[in-house]
Amino acid sequence: MRSITLGHLPQVVVLVIHRARRAVWRLHGVLSIRERRQRSELTRSLDETAYEDSPPAVTSDGQVAKKGQILSIGQGRHSLSSLVVQLQHRGTLYLVDVRSTPYSRHVPEFAREYLESNLKDGPVKYMFMGDLLGGRPSDADCYTDGRVDYGKVRSRPFFVRGINRLQTAYEKGLRICLLCSEGQPTQCHRSKLIGEELAARDISIVHILPDGSEMTQREVMTELAEGQTELFPTGLMSRKQYRPARTS
Repeated sequence: MRSITLGHLPQVVVLVIHRARRAVWRLHGVLSIRERRQRSELTRSLDETAYEDSPPAVTSDGQVAKKGQILSIGQGRHSLSSLVVQLQHRGTLYLVDVRSTPYSRHVPEFAREYLESNLKDGPVKYMFMGDLLGGRPSDADCYTDGRVDYGKVRSRPFFVRGINRLQTAYEKGLRICLLCSEGQPTQCHRSKLIGEELAARDISIVHILPDGSEMTQREVMTELAEGQTELFPTGLMSRKQYRPARTS
């Protein structure tokens, strides 16, 4: 372990701990006491009961941030470490999980409990919102012929509550990234459901692709529409048929 001092500010060193074949990450980075305090306060912006009282984000020069940033990323073939490094490069503070079932059979480090435990002290915090913004709602009335009907989901109170929380975080200057399983945004409710509702509220979202490049919401929807004479004549829906997710 090695301590680091930058100028006169006290610093907290976040360590990287690695075990062969199974990595346990305390993600690398250096956070000042002031930054840690501010992040703790900003966490309340995404908390269901306290976000309205949260202070706005402050930039490095002490000015109130005008707007935040909303990104999206799919787990795909990422390791947890590679995914978080991408978010750190973009200045992301929160990884917001929008999976209805926050587990991965093949990559256990993407399970909700693992993420909650191993990201709590790192530079990118973990928040679960799959109960509000997940692509497989527990409400059976959100389905048409077994497929998730995104038009129906967008009118449900739970979804509106989740979007309202994202909007509040955005307006307070937070930089967040939505996490789901699908690598490609064209195949995921991140774009077809959440992205479209954010766009309707004039809130931009940028989708990170598996190769690290980015697409805007408009670009994703344009790609989805290619080759179709009529854009989504039956409305936006999930590609597959699902059973409603179980509630915990």
